[in-house]
Amino acid sequence: MAERYYTEKLAAERLMRCYAVAPPAARAYLQGEIDFLLAELSAVELAPDASRCRVLELGCGFGRVLRPLLERAGRVWGIDTSLASLAMAREFVAGGGRLHLAAMDAARLAFADSRFDAVLCIQNGISAFAGDPLALMREALRATRPGGRIFFSSYAERFWPERLRWFEAQAAAGLWARSIAPGREAA
Repeated sequence: MAERYYTEKLAAERLMRCYAVAPPAARAYLQGEIDFLLAELSAVELAPDASRCRVLELGCGFGRVLRPLLERAGRVWGIDTSLASLAMAREFVAGGGRLHLAAMDAARLAFADSRFDAVLCIQNGISAFAGDPLALMREALRATRPGGRIFFSSYAERFWPERLRWFEAQAAAGLWARSIAPGREAA
């Protein structure tokens, strides 16, 4: 169900709009996560030189994280199950020959073993994937070279009140097809 939801219902422009309506505290949290990731990537020698560094983002959506990744890595791959999101990422990121996008299941990567210097799945990405999270992590490990880095994240408990405000902003913007009133079933 999660795969279909993110592929069909919350993809491309709709996903971009969700980020656009995020309250300031949610934006700061999400940007802080990207800043942390970029600092970690800069602090570690992932490849002999940055122009040779290969990074894969699982569940790249419209490319929100891919764009800053291109500042730190020579080549960046983004995979997603939504063709609409991948098409939007091509326009949003405009990475030229250094950006590679593909429709692919993150639990069954079509990449050789040890292909990447870093693999990441952030912005609560792991909870958005359908299927077994351990299979997802195993694939990330398989695709990452020895000595490479893997980044997974999930929202911290202290972020949930702000996350709820963000959901409310999304609902107010008409981005949720269904709503649940207290004591009622989803419509």
